[in-house]
Amino acid sequence: MKIVLRLFAVVVLCAIPVTYAGTNCGNGQYEPTGGEECDDGNHEDGDGCSSSCHADIAFQCSGEPSVCATVCGDGIAGGNETCDDGNNADGDGCSSTCTIDSGFMCSGTPSICSTICGDGKKLGTEQCDDGNVAGGDGCSSSCTIDPGFDCTGSPSVCSTICGDGARAGDETCDDGNAAGGDGCSSICQIEPGFRCTGTPSVCLSACGDGLIAPGEACDDGNNTNNDGCTFCLVDPGYMCVGQPSQCGPQACGSPSP
Repeated sequence: MKIVLRLFAVVVLCAIPVTYAGTNCGNGQYEPTGGEECDDGNHEDGDGCSSSCHADIAFQCSGEPSVCATVCGDGIAGGNETCDDGNNADGDGCSSTCTIDSGFMCSGTPSICSTICGDGKKLGTEQCDDGNVAGGDGCSSSCTIDPGFDCTGSPSVCSTICGDGARAGDETCDDGNAAGGDGCSSICQIEPGFRCTGTPSVCLSACGDGLIAPGEACDDGNNTNNDGCTFCLVDPGYMCVGQPSQCGPQACGSPSP
């Protein structure tokens, strides 16, 4: 009999609502005159209405018993919200339902969201995202397009722009055009017999390399003067043939080259 009475007493005590400043917090009856901000009928914390019948931060409660929910867009992340940037706009990293958009990371209160450069998703203010943070491949470590490149797609695929005057990637020259025969070819490679320097590239024939380039009358593979080919021009009284040029005295009565 004593055991039964004790069990009954425990059950009765557990069912009695907790009293705070004259209210019965936890009975599901909203009593604002007693200082309650909510009463959801329990004494659990973390559900929007605290064990002392005060609304948790980032929650709004209404009704009797109180029903509590987070307020997406108030700048305070609470409950199931993974972010709250203080607005209900989509596409800024924190969605209109206060979940983090794919390709973004958010932190702080209110949430500040930024794209994740290098994840292969071109978002926000990123000009490109090729799935890495390496530089020199067209898409920089800060997801901006490197000079001389064009990037498209997501993940971004980047390629050089031959003829734009900016030497990039595997280009050995870029003279600002896509014409061949001027020292820098239509695929931005230095043509035989030329040397190219600068940006945009300035290409000049490489006199003395044994290759006859535009503007050269001969090239005997050296820079020796008066050997028949001087400064890649045929010396008076000489004839030059072949490549590299073979030069010899012009036979009497032979036409000039």
